[in-house]
Amino acid sequence: MSAVTSPEQAPTVVDPRTLLSAEELAAARANVDRVPRLDPAQLDTVAAVFRPHVRAALNRRSRAA
Repeated sequence: MSAVTSPEQAPTVVDPRTLLSAEELAAARANVDRVPRLDPAQLDTVAAVFRPHVRAALNRRSRAA
């Protein structure tokens, strides 16, 4: 699988209900519920990684509108 090099190449978001059965979706949700929540330092790290990308995507979206 090749890496996405620009937001324009990024795939659209797929609704998991179109790919998973009700049982698979319930199992996936149960797995997520068992995972510990991120602590504040981890949340800060995630925000620092994704903030520039989200901001750039929102800027492109607002310019396209």
